[in-house]
This record gives sequence, C-alpha cells and structure tokens, in this order.
Amino acid sequence: MARDGASDGVGRYAAGALVSAVGVLVLGVPLYDIYDDASDLGWSLASSVAENAVLIALALTLVFGGVWLTRLDWETERVLSVAGRTVVGTGVVAVLIGWVVLSQLRAMGELKPFIIALDAVLIGSVTVFLVALYSVKSSVQARELAAERGTADRLATRHSHAARLGGVEDREAAAEVALDAVADAVAPDAVRIVVDDAVLDERTTAAAGFGDGPDDADDRNADEGTAVDRSVPIDGRGRIDLVGGPFDDHEVETVELLAVHLERTLTRLDDERAIREERERLEFINRTIRHNLLNDMQVVSSRLEVVDEGDEPFERHADVIRSRLDGMASFIITMKEYMNTLLEDGHDLRAVPLAPLVREQVADAREGHPDAEIEIAELPSVSVRADDLLEPVVENLLTNAVVHNDRQTPHVEVSATRDPAAGTVSLCVRDDGPGIDDERKETVFERGERGRNSGGTGFGLYLVRDAVEAYGGTVDIRDNEPRGTVVEVTLPVAEA
Repeated sequence: MARDGASDGVGRYAAGALVSAVGVLVLGVPLYDIYDDASDLGWSLASSVAENAVLIALALTLVFGGVWLTRLDWETERVLSVAGRTVVGTGVVAVLIGWVVLSQLRAMGELKPFIIALDAVLIGSVTVFLVALYSVKSSVQARELAAERGTADRLATRHSHAARLGGVEDREAAAEVALDAVADAVAPDAVRIVVDDAVLDERTTAAAGFGDGPDDADDRNADEGTAVDRSVPIDGRGRIDLVGGPFDDHEVETVELLAVHLERTLTRLDDERAIREERERLEFINRTIRHNLLNDMQVVSSRLEVVDEGDEPFERHADVIRSRLDGMASFIITMKEYMNTLLEDGHDLRAVPLAPLVREQVADAREGHPDAEIEIAELPSVSVRADDLLEPVVENLLTNAVVHNDRQTPHVEVSATRDPAAGTVSLCVRDDGPGIDDERKETVFERGERGRNSGGTGFGLYLVRDAVEAYGGTVDIRDNEPRGTVVEVTLPVAEA
C-alpha cells in the first residue's frame, strides 16, 4: 500500500510537470517574438510585450496550471488524463500549424503570417468545437447514467417499502411505513395520511403543520396549519397530503404507487380483522349457546328427576319446565336471527313499526317479571330500519333493567322520542337500580362483559350494540336521576 501511494504521488507530480513543461514550450513563442521585434524590427520592448501579453498569459496559465493540477484532490488517474489530453491536444494543434507553414514554404517559398493566423483561428475553432462536443456528450451520458441509477434506486426503494407494507399487521404500522416511504421519496415539510375520513397518521417539521380538521384541504399556516401543496388519492379511501412542494413528476408517481400499495395493505388488514372478529364472534356464540342451553337443560333434567321419583306432584314443576323450554326456544330463535345477520352480506333491513313491538315486549316482560313495575310513556307512531333482531334487542334492555335491579319492586320506564331533523327515533329504558360505574359504562356492551354477581354470558347487551350498529344506529348509557341507569338506543327512521 505504501508503494501504491508513492507511485500515485510520482504520477501526479509527473503529470503536473508535463503540463507545466508544455506551458514553458509555448511560452517560448511570444518570448521569441519579443526578441525578434526588438532586434530585427527595432520595436521598443514595451510595445512588443504589449503585443504578446495575451499569449504570455495563456502560456503562464499552462505553467501554473500544472502546479495547480498536482494539488487537486482528484484521483491520480484523472490528473494523468488531463495531462495526457493537454499534451495530445497541443501536439495536434502544433502539427496542424506546422503543416500550414510547410505547405506555404513549399508552394510559395515564403510565409504569409496573416493566412497562418487565420488558419490558426480555424484550427482553434474546430478544436474548441470538438472539445465542447466531447464535454457535452460526456455530461449527457453522465446525466443519463445518473438518471438510470436514480431510477434503479427509486425502484429498489419502492420494492423495499412495498415489501414492508406487505408484512405489517395493523393500520398504525402501515401508516408508519407509508410516512417513511414518502419521506424517502419526496422529503416533504409535512405529510398526512387520511383514510376513511379520519387522519391515520401525520408527520411534520417544526415549521410546518396541518389544521385540526382531517377533511380541510385548505388548512392554513402558522397556528392555523399549513396549506396542502399536493394531495394524492388512495383509491377512493382517502388521500396523502403533501406540504413543501413543488414536487417532480417522478416524485408524485412514487407517492401514487405508494398509495396503491397502501390501499391494498389496508384492504388486507380490514379483511384479516373481519375474519378475526368473525371467528371471535362464532367462538363467543358457541360458548353462549352451550352455557344457556346446558343450564336450562340441567334445570329441566333435575325437575324431571324429581317428578320421576314421585315424591312431589308434577304440577309444581311443570311451570318451571315449561318456562325453561320456552326460554330455550326463544333463545334458539334469537341465535338463528343473529347468525343470519352475521352470515348475510349486507342483509336486508325493512320498516319495523316501533310502538307495537315495544308494547309487545313490555307485555312479555311484565308476564315474566310480575314483581316489577314497567311503565310505557307515549310512543311515536314511526317505523325504523331493522329486522327480526329488534325484538331481542328490546327484550334484553327490559330484562337487564329488571334482573340487575336491587329494588324489591324494580321500576322501569320505557319512552321514545323522534328527531325529524336527524331522521332518527330514540328509545330510552330507565330503571331505578344501583346504576353502573363510570369506568364500566364504556365496556358494558363488549362481548362477554357481565355485571357484578351475574350468572349470564354477557351476550345480551353485546347483541344490543351489535344489532343496533348494524341498523346504522347508536347505543348510549348514562346515569338516571336520582338513581339507576338510562340506556338510549337511537335508530334511523324508515323512509316512507
């Protein structure tokens, strides 16, 4: 390695010396002309120097250029290339000028300096043209090579980000990969990903930011946000907002391709989540069916065993057996409707009159819980968009209001109000029980969630929320005054 370094140093200095030597050689031309003017023509030294000043300056440029060349931080090969081209170029010009001089001497026996000078201009023009042509061609080739390398790098980067998107397992990770990809592709001041009318994620510099509204494409700078320079759609699901343009076409194309990969990833994640939730629902339903039916069957079986022993008359147990069998039949029907709702893609909803259905369910609840007081306030004559699951929805609301009540005589009030402007009707079930703690109000409708001291499966209120949301409605729970709970179900009114 030491010898290689020393060899490079020798080559560098040799190249510089060669260029300086060419400069010294061509310097001899104006110096000789000065001498000839002073000795043969009797010109003053100042006049002759002034005449050759430009040539002297050009020659000195080569002399000092050789020294400067050795001090450049270029590779030795490049320094040698400059020296070689200088020598070759000088030689070619010298040969051409020499050929002109010899041609004049042979043809005419004398020299015509004016013609020689014009020929030198011609030779210089052609030389400059060739040098310029070579330089521009080299520049074009270098640019094309750089563009090809840039394209290859961009393709590699795109492939890398697409591969990363293919391996993410949640939307947050997908957004993080997408933000990294956009930063690599266009380096914006700020980028925001909006999916399904919500901001999935965003990234900004200290000097840039977005407004508060996820759908406000004209967010303003400073405290109010930064104007969006470019929005790239995500195939109808959202967009990628960019700040800090202008952006080149290839940059926008990269973001557009990224948007395609992001949309496919989000679709995959949605499908995987739907399958996972479907599996969890089915497992939960399986547990619920086993729990409810097995419990009722055990009660019926134990009662039949007592009757079979003949110690007590059958009539004492007939009502219990009949009630349990009716409960199992009702439960099976409810589960059938619920399974149909799960398995049908976009199952049909119909107009269901609300008031008759509520009155029927209240009558059944009064019969099943004679110790409870269930009142009905005035109900609007309106139909809602629902299906057969609306009956068990109302039934579960009434049952929970009575069963989980700690009063000796539970009091339940059912009412409904219509909001014509919103096109909805709200059904409220109020009880005077112990109420629900604030920390449980958000979880009481979750799958498998059961109340304190409850022997249930947590299916009833889960069914309520799942069915109501499938109708396009909402469920809200809050405290009743002075005691108890209010469950409010808001449903869309069926169009006439």
